[in-house]
Amino acid sequence: MQIIYDPSDTLDISDYGIDIPISFNNARKTTELLTEDYRKSAENKAGEKAGENRRMASLPSWYHTELDPPPGTRELSAVHDPAYIGRLLDGGTNLEKEIIRTFELVDEDGNYNRYSPDSAGKNLEELFAVILRRGGGSAKAARLALEKGSAFYFGGGFHHAHYSFGSGFCFYNDMLAAREMLSSPGDAPLTWIIDIDAHKGDGTAELVQRMNEQEDRSVIDLSIHMAQGWPLDLKRIPPGYDADPAWIPAALDIPVFTHAQDQYLPLLRKGLEDMEAMSLKRWGRKTPELAFVVAGADPFEEDELPSTQLLKLSRSTMLERNRLVHGFLMERNIPAAYVQAGNYGNNSWKVYYDFLSELQARER
Repeated sequence: MQIIYDPSDTLDISDYGIDIPISFNNARKTTELLTEDYRKSAENKAGEKAGENRRMASLPSWYHTELDPPPGTRELSAVHDPAYIGRLLDGGTNLEKEIIRTFELVDEDGNYNRYSPDSAGKNLEELFAVILRRGGGSAKAARLALEKGSAFYFGGGFHHAHYSFGSGFCFYNDMLAAREMLSSPGDAPLTWIIDIDAHKGDGTAELVQRMNEQEDRSVIDLSIHMAQGWPLDLKRIPPGYDADPAWIPAALDIPVFTHAQDQYLPLLRKGLEDMEAMSLKRWGRKTPELAFVVAGADPFEEDELPSTQLLKLSRSTMLERNRLVHGFLMERNIPAAYVQAGNYGNNSWKVYYDFLSELQARER
């Protein structure tokens, strides 16, 4: 498994006056633990003193700190409404309005929600620049997956961005934009998007449906998620829509009710098998050329975002979830690009470390 972590990405959402439990400390802690495991393993193999070996050991070949360039106007407009992308990239007041909407910083009565602009040390435009850069990390994960078999990027997973507006902290769909970055127009790889975040991948579902309506059936999306709660409890009909697009189904929708959490793993396994059957029917082959995994840690019982509390999986179940998806893909030689997606509070490192350390130990 290739690991991608940009140490210069030190986003602290509170710097923008936003009170949401988003922390990049989980990514930093996980990568520090993984590289320390690597150094200890090298020490043991070399039989040298720890201090001397620490000076000698270089970073592992699977550890990448540089991202690809972020998506540009062409790639983003191939996925989203060009007018919406124009508002994002033009900056200024239009971008600020989109950020306020996407992060739900103003409530329906016009009051600030989880937002104190007077306490902000950075302006909102800088926040968008950080998140746009992360699209280059998702593209690199896809490229490395195609070259090496699998890659995990500590960022990305913007699955709530809709065709003409942002939502759920997501401005654009980085997975679909990465496909565009990796290929010439009209020649993107056959792709699975396996979304195992706590929340329904509503933005991805809408975008894939639009592709289908335009006779582009090169993407099959699966979303296993909370059967209730955000975004399914929203009451909105955006301009240009007849209904709330949060309810547009994925190709394979797997809602999980709180009382049925013990069925999570069997439901996920069946969903993956159904993806094979759907691929064979649609493409004449069981497997895609590339799979994205929206590897949200927010179904974890220690996640701290209030809207994730209807799905509370144990640490051991989260590891089994990740083993199941990874094993399914690797057994079929499907290149797998993982994006970090939702993780809130200070404990999601446990989910990522359990999974990635096991893989790295197996590969050493």
